[in-house]
Amino acid sequence: MIDHVLGRPSVQFRKIQVFAVVSFWSLYLLRGNKNGPPFLRNLSRSLSKRLTVWQTLVITMLWLYMSRNFAKIVGLECPEPLANLYNRSYFRATWITTALDAGFWTAMRIRKKWLRDLASIVFSVFYLFAAEQADEKVRKVRGTLTVDHLRVSWNKGTTPYLSFITQLMRPKLARYPPRMIRIPRPQESSYKDPIIAWLYYDAPFSTIHSHTKIVLDIPGGGFVAMNPRTNDDKLLAWSGRTGLPVLSLDYKKAPEFPYPYALNECYDVYHTLIATRGRCIGLSGETRPRIILTGDSAGGNLATGVVLMVLQSAAANARRGPNQETLPTPDGLVLMYPGLDMNIGNWMTDEQMSLIQDRRTRSTNKNVLRRKSEDYYKLTPETPHPSDDEEDKFFAPRPSLDTVGESETAIGTTPTSPNIPMEEQPVPAMAHLASPSNIAHQKASVVSSKPRHLKTRLAMSSMISYFNDRILTPEMMRAMIILYVGPHNRPDFSTDFLLSPLLAPEALLAEFPKTCFLTGERDPLVDDTVIFAGRLRQAKYNVFVQRKELGLLNKKEIFNENDNVEVALIPGISHGFVQFVSVFPEGWKHIFRCARWMEEIFTNAEKDSNGDLEHKRERHHRRVPTESSGDEDRPLEMSTLRSSTGSSVSSKDRADEANGHRRGTRGRGRGRKGDGDVKRQRSMVSLASEDDLLGRRMKGLAGGLMGDRLLVGLNTGSLRIYRVLESIGDSGSAATRESKPSQGTLKPVELLREQERFSKYKIEQLAIIKEVNILVSLSNGFVSTHDLQTYELLETLTKTKGASTFAVTSNVVKDVSTGVPSIVSRLAVAVKRRLLLWSWHDSELSSETSELTLVTGIKTLTWATGTKLIAGLSSSYVLVEVETSTITDIVGPGSIGGAPGQDGGRFGGVGVASMGYMGMGGMVPKPLATRLSEGQLLLAKDINSLFIDPDGNSLGRRQIPWSIAPEAIGYSYPFLLALQATKGTLEVRNPETLTTLQSISLANANQLHVPQPYVSLAHAGKGFLVSSERCIWRMDALGYDAQIDALVERRRLDEAISLIGMLEDALIKDKEGRLREIKMLKAQDLFDQRKYRNSLDLFTEVSAPPERVISLYPAIIAGDPSVAETSQQNGSGTEEEIQRGSGPGENSGASTESEAKEVTKQAERFVVPVHESANSNDNVSERESPRASTFTGSETASTIGRPSISDVQRHELEGKDLETATSELAGFLVGARTKLQRFLNPDGTLKENTSDTNIGTKGTGIEELLVPAHTGHDPGREQRLRETAKLVDTTLFRAYMLVRPSMAGPLFRLPNFCDASVVNDKLLQTGRYNDLVDFFFGKRLHREALDLLKNFGQETEDGKAPAYLQGPQRTVAYLQNLPPELIDLILEYAEWPIRSNPDLGMEIFLADTEISETLPRLQVLDFLQRIDEKLAIKYLEHVIEELNDTTPNFHERLIDDYLAGLKSQDPAGGQKKSEYQDKLLNFLRTSQHYESWKIIQQLPGDVPDLYEARAIVLGNMREHRQALLIYVFKLKNPEKAENYCNQIYLTETSPAASPARSRRRSTTDEDDGPPSIYHSLLSLYMSPPPPYEPQWGPALEILAKHGSRLPASSTLALIPEVLPIQKLESYFRARIRSANTVVNEARIVANLRKSVDVGEEAKLHLGDGKPGGNAGRNRHVVITEEKVCGVCHKRFGGSAIKVLPNNVVVHYGCAIR
Repeated sequence: MIDHVLGRPSVQFRKIQVFAVVSFWSLYLLRGNKNGPPFLRNLSRSLSKRLTVWQTLVITMLWLYMSRNFAKIVGLECPEPLANLYNRSYFRATWITTALDAGFWTAMRIRKKWLRDLASIVFSVFYLFAAEQADEKVRKVRGTLTVDHLRVSWNKGTTPYLSFITQLMRPKLARYPPRMIRIPRPQESSYKDPIIAWLYYDAPFSTIHSHTKIVLDIPGGGFVAMNPRTNDDKLLAWSGRTGLPVLSLDYKKAPEFPYPYALNECYDVYHTLIATRGRCIGLSGETRPRIILTGDSAGGNLATGVVLMVLQSAAANARRGPNQETLPTPDGLVLMYPGLDMNIGNWMTDEQMSLIQDRRTRSTNKNVLRRKSEDYYKLTPETPHPSDDEEDKFFAPRPSLDTVGESETAIGTTPTSPNIPMEEQPVPAMAHLASPSNIAHQKASVVSSKPRHLKTRLAMSSMISYFNDRILTPEMMRAMIILYVGPHNRPDFSTDFLLSPLLAPEALLAEFPKTCFLTGERDPLVDDTVIFAGRLRQAKYNVFVQRKELGLLNKKEIFNENDNVEVALIPGISHGFVQFVSVFPEGWKHIFRCARWMEEIFTNAEKDSNGDLEHKRERHHRRVPTESSGDEDRPLEMSTLRSSTGSSVSSKDRADEANGHRRGTRGRGRGRKGDGDVKRQRSMVSLASEDDLLGRRMKGLAGGLMGDRLLVGLNTGSLRIYRVLESIGDSGSAATRESKPSQGTLKPVELLREQERFSKYKIEQLAIIKEVNILVSLSNGFVSTHDLQTYELLETLTKTKGASTFAVTSNVVKDVSTGVPSIVSRLAVAVKRRLLLWSWHDSELSSETSELTLVTGIKTLTWATGTKLIAGLSSSYVLVEVETSTITDIVGPGSIGGAPGQDGGRFGGVGVASMGYMGMGGMVPKPLATRLSEGQLLLAKDINSLFIDPDGNSLGRRQIPWSIAPEAIGYSYPFLLALQATKGTLEVRNPETLTTLQSISLANANQLHVPQPYVSLAHAGKGFLVSSERCIWRMDALGYDAQIDALVERRRLDEAISLIGMLEDALIKDKEGRLREIKMLKAQDLFDQRKYRNSLDLFTEVSAPPERVISLYPAIIAGDPSVAETSQQNGSGTEEEIQRGSGPGENSGASTESEAKEVTKQAERFVVPVHESANSNDNVSERESPRASTFTGSETASTIGRPSISDVQRHELEGKDLETATSELAGFLVGARTKLQRFLNPDGTLKENTSDTNIGTKGTGIEELLVPAHTGHDPGREQRLRETAKLVDTTLFRAYMLVRPSMAGPLFRLPNFCDASVVNDKLLQTGRYNDLVDFFFGKRLHREALDLLKNFGQETEDGKAPAYLQGPQRTVAYLQNLPPELIDLILEYAEWPIRSNPDLGMEIFLADTEISETLPRLQVLDFLQRIDEKLAIKYLEHVIEELNDTTPNFHERLIDDYLAGLKSQDPAGGQKKSEYQDKLLNFLRTSQHYESWKIIQQLPGDVPDLYEARAIVLGNMREHRQALLIYVFKLKNPEKAENYCNQIYLTETSPAASPARSRRRSTTDEDDGPPSIYHSLLSLYMSPPPPYEPQWGPALEILAKHGSRLPASSTLALIPEVLPIQKLESYFRARIRSANTVVNEARIVANLRKSVDVGEEAKLHLGDGKPGGNAGRNRHVVITEEKVCGVCHKRFGGSAIKVLPNNVVVHYGCAIR
């Protein structure tokens, strides 16, 4: 109460209040009356007589309990906010977690860890019973949270007691514990310190290398706490259930490492896993691993951020260039209650509510919606509200007053198709207005038809709705965000999508992998899950719709959201439920659900990756027939239009077309006069003009933009709408085509409708803006807009009076401020010098109209990009930036225009337009422009051309070699089109090489129309239109495979390579394989042209099969008969194999000869001309000039094909050509050897985990090295691979022997597969014996090599052997390199070198090499023993002394050899006995590895030469007295006896033999110890055994030198009484000196210790008496109210402090940290 009265709540005030109350009543109980105050004494006495003390105590406690719960008893208690919030099991779990939090927070200030851990459990048990006190404790702590509180609460699972209890309650999930590993940073990272992670893998670690899938987990913890070990339940369950390695990151936490450090760490780990292919965690690294990212809470934020960073990096690399390597996207994302929005708000926006209320997810989000509706009704419980059944109506948008009519009209004009699902229903883009001239109504209609956000009522966010959550509160979220952002960051919470992934742009969301969400419905972060899932679903759906519009998907295909997003909202639970499954058992099933998600994602990913490329292409080109006229973007297969009259194609022609796999296009027309029986295949027909188009010339044309609809504008102002019949363009089987009606009875088109009064004047131009649902027309100098469904006039743009042309475009543009994409459509109209611009944003017409004035009149308009426009003027081109109104002149050659001094055109700048007035000055060429692929544009005027980029800069490419000026140009993916009206031809060119691929005669053609998008893959197969004033030709392309086959047949290989490079993978069967095969054909042509280096470089680039390359060489190099020789012998018999890429002897698997002819026949055209001109001279039969053109039978074709291989006479390689070609071949074969080593071990076996697939030109697969290249399982593949390796190495050897013989030796020193017989014959023939020996060694033909060396080595100088092979040197060197496993072979061939030169031969066993040291020593010793005893002794000395061999057998054998030498009258090797005796004595002293009892038996005691040896052995046996008897009485050498005693004494008293003791003995001796060795020697001198006499001299010398080492009493007892004392003077002096030394040493040590004590005392008293001194007892510090602790940065208050030596003051408890 005191703190309330003072107005300042404080814990200190409450503490004072408690102490005051306790003190007052304690004092009263001690000093006051025991019956209480006077007015209560009588009552106290009365009650004390009736109640016992126990009853009084119970009644008092019961009364207090009832008083505290009085409000509950009488029903005045406030409502329980947690009632019905959670289900029963989850609430019980939160009861336990709350008690644990309260207990751990209560004990967190205890300094000693063991006591703190124990107290935490005790307090937690208390709070389990005092649940309300626990709630109050937790509430107050959360109000004043610090990072320490968060870490104590969330890391409590790792404390010893709680961890032990959790392990007891955890089921057996995995057999193996997790492992901590360190993951290095990638090279691109700005950080260098490794990242700690924990690997959960339920199997032996040695088996992890076989895995190719990884689960990368990022644990939560509010960015400030929790490592992977706090998630053991979840991670162990995943690893045990899936069997996959689960890698969990221990990223660094805030606030020490604020944003974005943790995000960068996670990204670096993902980058390292991809870059190392998983080798950083133990994977094999042979393939890129598949990765699923998982995260819970804050970890979900980081996991999503990593995916966004990966997508951003991929986009950035894509902008840099096509060759940039990009990080692949993860295969999936599993998020558990993620926190995706750091901008905590109170209210839901309309867009967010629209995502939650989406009908497709209404069932999933039903409880979320109900909860939000209850937020209002809880505040107004008496207000009636709709039931659950009426909820949909309650949330429906309310129509506004100004749009109700238009909305109803718009909805009513578009009937719903019964065959289209609700989500795919077309939305009307423009209402049918009664008054088209009313512009205001038009704008209102456009506004009403624009998609709008669903208007919802006010709704609170889940963070505010569940503000009193028991697990996650707004205070905790606030603290976490502040700590994560850090004190120095100021992020933009409204745009930073790496901090708040909820804000990610839709372009990135569309690229997201499949994402699974698991969240509780009562989680404060549930809105993050629902909204982000909704945004993901919407982005994926938009992409799905766009792909359907582009024709990439089947029209009937339905969007399945579960393929992209799965959301599981668990009713009745909140946050963090997988963290405490020990007390919440239901959490296990949710953990296992996540495991199932992971398995499904990996399974689907494998299915997608293993999908057939053919399936993708079929899906891309799939055509689904439909009756809906709104099917506008179905990909147009380039079928053809034909006339309904004329002769039909015969059945024979149709059969020929079927056999050639052509499309079912049928034409008609008259054959040329004089052709006889030769018939042409018709591939294009014209639109029937004899019906009612006669006299009505076509001006406007809009085709291919309306699916199967063709819009044609006539001179009469009428608009014709045709349907192109699908049966005309379909390419079915031969039987299907034969079953169709004849060509004469089936029309190619069907007139659907004619709009008679579409315009009063002739229609000059038509265009469709599909996104706005309008048709734009140009007529009588005005541009008008029409409804695309009804073709009724909407508006005539009056500003466009005098318009000459217009251009339209539509693009997706992102708003710079919000990042929200929108569709922007633009209309540009040229009115003389003026340029007028209109725009539509999301189908809404902009109120602003731009107008620009150019220098001269505008002739043509072409959109370069969505905001840039190319305007072709009378004399030049300009680039107009429509948003900034910037105009840039384009400088070009010749008639293109440009600045003065600019280089002229191809003919000196004299174009058609620049001729004099006497020439053709009146005919001004039209400025043309078209867009190309990859951001290129082409400008053409007259015969000049210019390639520019979208900014108007020249690309520096050469001009197109046009002979005459084109009338129109266009680009139909992937070809450049040019219509030359004067010649009546259509040219098809390669836009890269600018080569004419085809020239098609089209009489009077003057207009070219290519439907958009014509610059991308979406246009592939759609074709284009060419028209004259009376005919329309619809041009169709043959299959790209057939086009490539035609180019290859004509040996136009560069064109074929260029075409393949331009085409997408989905358009060609086996693109990489085809490209590789054609490049090999090109390399073969280069070889025939004697361009050997270029040829072999190209073979190397494509990883050509070595057998194919080797076959080009003669037998001197290739060995077996090669292709070159076979071709010369058999003519062109192998030509067909070469064209198919077959090697010698390959079974090409070709079909019959007739099928081969059909394939060749099919591949002769790209674009099939259909219409036959009335002038028969315009065309010639295809069969008349088979070599004239690559693609068509037209005589106007200008390109002559190169001859095929069969036309080239191969030249014979010889002389200088052979050497040059062989030198280049050597380089190729070296690379081939390197590739083969990736798959073959040196012993010829196939390496494990070898990939069976080809990797393209960047890496070589097995099948690319073999000829023929088989696919699938090939049981003989290993044998064929060995044969290829043998061929490569043998051919390389032949090549080296021809051009560089010195390289043969290095080849043999490497593992190789050379043919031994070939090498042996060749090297023997050339006398290269060293190389032959090296070859034998490499092939492990050691016996052959040693026989060769023995034969040469034993020959005399007069023999034929070369000098360097004579003698044993080469044999010894060879044997030194043989492994120990060949010891038998080594010993067999080592005998003759040893006998001929023992010193050199012994180097085989004595050389300082690893091989010599590892030879079986016993076998070598026995071998040498048989040859010479001396050599055996030498080998034993080497093994024991140099190699430190401790084998007792070797030591004993060496001793035996020494003894044998001593006993021999003629010692081995002529050595003297003294030398053997010295070696024996030295070895007996130094060696400790022989059995003494065995040796002593070989040393008789009566042999004088063995006395000392016997004494040494007795000493080793610790028979010291027996040894001293020999030294004293047999050898009579006191000096050796004394040395023996010294050695024994030092050995027995060394630190290793006795405990540590003082260096000096005590002044008094203890006689109970063992007698010293000197005592034994002294006893022998003074009391010798009979018959020996005492020796006083040596005895007195021992006493003088070593008396201090002898016990005094026993020593004096040995001295006889007759010995004078004078002779013992030296003994007594030594004893006294030793005693004095011990005493003096003790005194010195005592004084040194005293000096140390004085120094320490002086240091403690330092500072006394010094003014201002702050040391010693004068040391002091000043603590003010503002001063804080140097560790925790908190004020001291009344806490205990500690002053550090540097005068830093800290809390006493903080000093322990």
